[in-house]
Amino acid sequence: MTRAKNIVLLIIALAVALPPVAMVSGCGRKTPNILLLTLDTTRADHLRCYGYQQIETPALNELARNGTLFERAYSHIPLTLPAHTSILSGTVPMSNGVIDNGGYKVPDELITLAEILKGRGYSTAAFISAKVLDTEFNLTQGFDVYNVDDINPQTDKDESLLVADRKGNKTTDAALQWLGGRPDKPWFMWVHYYDPHMQYKPPPPFDKIYAFPYDGEIAFMDSQIKRIIDRVRADGEWDNTIIIAVGDHGEGLGEHQERTHSNFIYDSTQHIPLIIRFPGLKPSRVAAAVGHIDILPTLLDRLGLEIPSQVEGESLLPLMKGEDTETERFVFLECKTALLHYGWAPLAGIVNSRYKYIKAPKPEFYDLQNDPRELKNLYSPENRIASQLRARLDQMEQEYDRLKLAAQEAEVDARTKAQLEALGYVVKGATGSPSLAAGKNPKDYADLLAHFTRMNVALKINDYQRVLEIADLILKRDPTNPTAMFRHAWALFALGRFDEAIPAYHEYFRVHNDTYQGWNHLGRIYVRLSQDAKIKNDDQAWRENILKARDAFLKATTLEKSHQEASYFIGRIDLELGRLEQARQLFESEELADTDWAAIGMAKYYQLNNRPGLAEAEYARIEDQKEKPNLIFYQEYAQFLLGQQRGPDALALLEKALKEDPSLATDTGFLRALNQARAFTEMLGVTGVILAKLDSTAKGGMVFPIAHEMRLPVLFVGTGEHLDDFAPFDPVAFVEGLFERDETS
Repeated sequence: MTRAKNIVLLIIALAVALPPVAMVSGCGRKTPNILLLTLDTTRADHLRCYGYQQIETPALNELARNGTLFERAYSHIPLTLPAHTSILSGTVPMSNGVIDNGGYKVPDELITLAEILKGRGYSTAAFISAKVLDTEFNLTQGFDVYNVDDINPQTDKDESLLVADRKGNKTTDAALQWLGGRPDKPWFMWVHYYDPHMQYKPPPPFDKIYAFPYDGEIAFMDSQIKRIIDRVRADGEWDNTIIIAVGDHGEGLGEHQERTHSNFIYDSTQHIPLIIRFPGLKPSRVAAAVGHIDILPTLLDRLGLEIPSQVEGESLLPLMKGEDTETERFVFLECKTALLHYGWAPLAGIVNSRYKYIKAPKPEFYDLQNDPRELKNLYSPENRIASQLRARLDQMEQEYDRLKLAAQEAEVDARTKAQLEALGYVVKGATGSPSLAAGKNPKDYADLLAHFTRMNVALKINDYQRVLEIADLILKRDPTNPTAMFRHAWALFALGRFDEAIPAYHEYFRVHNDTYQGWNHLGRIYVRLSQDAKIKNDDQAWRENILKARDAFLKATTLEKSHQEASYFIGRIDLELGRLEQARQLFESEELADTDWAAIGMAKYYQLNNRPGLAEAEYARIEDQKEKPNLIFYQEYAQFLLGQQRGPDALALLEKALKEDPSLATDTGFLRALNQARAFTEMLGVTGVILAKLDSTAKGGMVFPIAHEMRLPVLFVGTGEHLDDFAPFDPVAFVEGLFERDETS
């Protein structure tokens, strides 16, 4: 936490002279609890309290009857992490720097609601339902408890696609458990529900009640909200608990050719539910346009706390009281997904209670009162209202530019990246050239979104031929599309078409920019080519390719703050070149110290120094971890095991690696190791051990080293002197026998 941030939080904590018990409505009232419910991917027009008749949502209906329902509430951005950052900080993504999922984290200097309330003596807890809001993205600031249990699978034994979210009932269970054991002081609890997010698979009975699964997920979520409300009542805290229920963004559901969200800023993804219940305040409905950034100042206003200067929203309390209803309000909208992932122009927009203007290469203007689905673009340069909205939008962008915190990239490991992609998010996409993107109107390419979805699915299941076909299909419509160009090169690499992949990567760099992943891939290509040359005993080609690989990995390290994989490969190549101590220094450097990459590198270093015991200890340290190792571990450890004449163990690791990455079938070095392991195992043909004369050596104590060294199960043991004196080996009885007491002693 920065010194400036500490000072601000101290000022807020000391700003109110009255003690906490006097807050809100005078002497005698306890400090209110605060319950924040965030409803991921929930459209306002799919809730009963917003007029949708095809669903039953009794819990949210009750909140609406007892609180203030905002008819025109908007998310500033159609993405989960940026939207929640706005809710909890009162700042727009343009200002706080969190403009995308996965690739960014909340800046340390951003003051959050949890920090403010914690400074006022609140117990603070968050219960999260999806990987996209996990701890590495830094929304944890100010929370005593930040619960992300059950988002990750406890084991990976089934090798299935990583689980990246948890159902609402499990999140609710965790929240209710915390409520039962919390400290005896006011609490702030944030519960995040993810159920309406794609894929839509509501549990029974909601899967039978609703023909449209999306509605079933919302109804199920509502049933879990009811459990929390019932608990608040049972604890006698209903009249002393502020409740806020708000959507983070909506869902396209096919409107504007958008199946899900994140690409456009139409009302299908931006118009969200917002219900605020302040005990003692008369229920009402507000028609004015409001946004996420207004929630934090509204709450602090109600609590009588000073609002930090960084906050860009305004208190909605006057509107909730029926005051200040004449002032026209505007909400800022933005989305940079088109630029970050597709190389199209970024979008910005502005909306009030009736009209919306979207700034794009082809501007859009809609009358939401008469065209709620935004089907008729009324924009023309001569349209007076559109021009006024454009001028107001320009002004808002200048105002939000004043804070402009530096975007902080999140360090996302391969496992987290896989989990986010399992949710449908693209992490750190192939960012295109801004100059090329400026003239590309995203709506003109909306028909390509379905192709990108199919391409990502094909990539996830390692169908590289299909990836190549879809990428080439996209490139026919959009020849400089950065994601398609990158996936085209990647697919060629994975298919072993290295002579085509190398120029494809360089063409991407020429048209757009250098990327860490691109140069990392080039390094891997040259490593594979060097292995092929080594097998062919072509020393010159081996050396040329291994040096090209090293240069590519060096280039990669200059392009991303965290570059452990590329650094590992540099050290690994140095080992191949005989630069053992240079490699050791790299593995022990600050960049790699205490990482799996360092352990793998040091294991190889010990192997080359003829110290197999230390090498195996490094591999064992990785193998014993809860997290699944990376593919390089499987390959390097398998090579070590082959050298130790442990073919079956090596084969198991290599087959696991090939299952996870079928592109290894184009790696001649890998295939050579795989064939060696198979040949060794077939030649051995041993599936177990039979021990004779069990009682001849320290009561059978040799069982332990034999079983450990051969890595095979003991099947039968000798019980006498004859050929048929064998019995099935019982490990429990055997161990008990080792420690039998001598009855004569």
